[in-house]
Amino acid sequence: MVSILSLPRRPSSNLSSVGIFKTRFPKLYARYHDCMVYVVQHASLKDAPIYNFWGVFASLAVNAGGQVWTLDHTDSDNYLGGLCVVVGFGPFDFRRSAKLVIDLGGESVEFELPPAIPLFLPSSIFSHYNTRIVGGDERRGSLVLWTSGKLFQWMDLGARCRKDLSAAELKLWLDGVQERIRTAFDLFPFFLT
Repeated sequence: MVSILSLPRRPSSNLSSVGIFKTRFPKLYARYHDCMVYVVQHASLKDAPIYNFWGVFASLAVNAGGQVWTLDHTDSDNYLGGLCVVVGFGPFDFRRSAKLVIDLGGESVEFELPPAIPLFLPSSIFSHYNTRIVGGDERRGSLVLWTSGKLFQWMDLGARCRKDLSAAELKLWLDGVQERIRTAFDLFPFFLT
C-alpha cells in the first residue's frame, strides 16, 4: 500500500488520474481513448478544431466555492459502462469531513477521500454524495472528469445521433442494448456483480 505521505508533491504521469486509469483499467481506458480520437477526428469544424485537454475524458467540472458537498444522486449522463474521476482539494480533515458515501445495493458505505487522491467511480450506476464539512475553517472543492454516454453512442452510431437513424437501424440499436452493456462491463479488470 502506498502511503499518502510518500507520494511526490507533483505526481508523475503514472500517478495522475489518467495514468492510474490507463494502468488499472486498460481496456476501459482504450475505449475512452478511441472515443476521444474519434470525436477529435470527426467533430472538428473546418476552422475550429477540437482539442482535448482532459486526457481521455471529454469533460471536466471544477466544483469550487468553499465548502462543496453534494446531495444523493447518480450521474445519469455518464457512460453507463464507465467511470468518472473525483479529486478533492483544499484544506479539510478527510477523516471527519467531506466523506464520499456510495450506495452499494441498499447499503451506504462511507469513504475517506484525502485531497489530491483520485477516486474512480461508476457514478451512473451507484448513487453517491459527499457529507458536509465539519470544521468552520475547512475548505473543500473537487475536480471531476467524465465522458457522457451520448458521446460513446454518437461514436458507435458512426457520428450520428439516434434521431438520425432509420426505423430499421433504431430497432437494431435498441435490440443490441443488453449486448452493449455486457461488452461495456467486460472492459473492467474484475467482474462487477
